Amino acid sequence: MNLDHLIGQRDEFNYNLIHLSKTSSTNDFAIDIISKSEPEGIFVVFADEQTAGRGQYGRKWQSEAGKNLLFSVCFSSDWLPLDRIFDLQLLASCALWECVFPLLSQSITLQIKWPNDLIANHSKLAGILIQNSIRDYKLSWSVIGIGLNVDQTDFQSLDKATSLKILTNQSFDRMKILKQFMNVFLERLNLLKNGPQDIFMNLYRKHLYGSNEYLTAEINGKKIDQIKIIDVLPTGQINVEISGLQKIFSFGDIRFFLSD
Repeated sequence: MNLDHLIGQRDEFNYNLIHLSKTSSTNDFAIDIISKSEPEGIFVVFADEQTAGRGQYGRKWQSEAGKNLLFSVCFSSDWLPLDRIFDLQLLASCALWECVFPLLSQSITLQIKWPNDLIANHSKLAGILIQNSIRDYKLSWSVIGIGLNVDQTDFQSLDKATSLKILTNQSFDRMKILKQFMNVFLERLNLLKNGPQDIFMNLYRKHLYGSNEYLTAEINGKKIDQIKIIDVLPTGQINVEISGLQKIFSFGDIRFFLSD
């Protein structure tokens, strides 16, 4: 596939924008570009519809065509040490929180669910999937895939999903939200390049879903109640309290459920 004509379309905000009517996955499309052409600068893949979009834990991302914001932000991350890879999760989730928060009324609680889902009033509003390319034990490229529920109101069997339209009873311009997000993201990315930023972790901890509360979680296939989130570590691991004892888990070892 010749990608030169796509990569050449530079958006007014100093990144390349690729708008697709339909694709299997914006992350997969972006990774294909990186593997074939080693593009310069930052580029964004935005699709009206995904046929095989996925979220964390390999789950399929359900999205109605033309109703949601489905995109991937792609950039060279060779400047970031591997031991700071969780900074990308902080960057993406905090930038998305900052973009979405002004769109909602003050009566709506907007939180970040570890590691990086966006939760509004105990229902999932957005998900983030980050994929990194590592060469010679160093980061090379990062692809940050984001799915934000915008105007979709029917989620079929998903009882813990919501959208901006459900929350506000208003319709939104997806491209306008994308540009607002990229404004925030690029500003925060520049901060991150100058070194570790406590501002990201502080914002993340402040709006962490279930912080110092008791939740239900799944550990090794077993559902356990009364698990208290204590903190998230700079490594991305989460510190929880179970039956009075504190334990540290990595992503994939524990999964929290949304409460009612």
